Amino acid sequence: MALVIGVSGSPRPDGNTHYLVQSALAAAAAAGAETRFYDLNADAVRGCQACMACKEPEHRGRCAVEDGFSQISDDLRRADGLILGAPVYIGYWSGQAKNFIDRLYCWRSRDGWALPPGKRAAFVCTCGAGAESYQGLLDQGVAMLRRMGMDARGLMAAGLGGKDAARQRPELAGDAERLGAWLAGQGNP
Repeated sequence: MALVIGVSGSPRPDGNTHYLVQSALAAAAAAGAETRFYDLNADAVRGCQACMACKEPEHRGRCAVEDGFSQISDDLRRADGLILGAPVYIGYWSGQAKNFIDRLYCWRSRDGWALPPGKRAAFVCTCGAGAESYQGLLDQGVAMLRRMGMDARGLMAAGLGGKDAARQRPELAGDAERLGAWLAGQGNP
């Protein structure tokens, strides 16, 4: 059975980013995958401490800082798919999302990325502005996941004027659901 994990970098548990990540996970579960959801705000993921302990051979792929990231990282090692949601606040990803992204550095070594190959990933970027304003952030997120060796796709959820706006746009949930099924190994996004 496939394992698909969802990670939301939003501080709003009832907001657009959580909704779209959870829509993708529901579709992955319907496709037969085991799913896990992580709320970076509630799971207390600190920023990278630049201690460089993760570069020691005994830590390869493991961050030395023990907090909410530890379980997510363990699950990411085993997962077949990852969906990462990052809202845009004041022109960049939320602090919660950026902390998580920085902590992925523990997977990097002189030899490349230590993350097991063959994973699929989706990056969901939510924002209140038009898509053209933050398309570059979505592209950066997808490119980051690809550099890690994942087969990655993206979903831009733009023009969301309020925390319930994604629920009012069924096409966004449909896009997230297609991504979720794909992460579980079924269909194309």
